[in-house]
Amino acid sequence: MSEWISVKDGLPEYTHDFGSFALVSDCVKAISISKGDVIADWSTQGWCDTDGDCLEDITHWQPLPPPL
Repeated sequence: MSEWISVKDGLPEYTHDFGSFALVSDCVKAISISKGDVIADWSTQGWCDTDGDCLEDITHWQPLPPPL
């Protein structure tokens, strides 16, 4: 399993280009102060979870494990 990465130490790499809308990372497991563990992505718009909620309180993240 991956180690948690502080957002102060680095952010996920952008893997998807949506033109003028946003650059977006793959989904990662993240820790939100308000929501706890979430699946989210990092983009030029900030953090968003899979419900489409923007999160401003992500403290740590890690890549998702590969699918079985």
